[in-house]
Amino acid sequence: MILTLKRIEIAILLFNISSMRKSVRTFFKKKYKKQYKEALQLFDSLKPQLENAVETLEGDYYLEHLEYTEDQLQVLSSFLEAYIPKIEDFL
Repeated sequence: MILTLKRIEIAILLFNISSMRKSVRTFFKKKYKKQYKEALQLFDSLKPQLENAVETLEGDYYLEHLEYTEDQLQVLSSFLEAYIPKIEDFL
């Protein structure tokens, strides 16, 4: 599956993925139980492609097409489902 984002969106996602890893681990333990290690590995596998996209894109508003597996996108979706309400509560 392909995820299409602008460079600025990729940078923000990368920052949040990097800074929230410890919290994500705790969340995945609750959500995925015994499979949390696999989910965490999938989560970690998102980062290199995001880093590469941030480094190679020249303008903030060019689109980048990131190809991920369905499992990777499911883990990303789980992260966002947990993380967005926390941001909304903070704001």
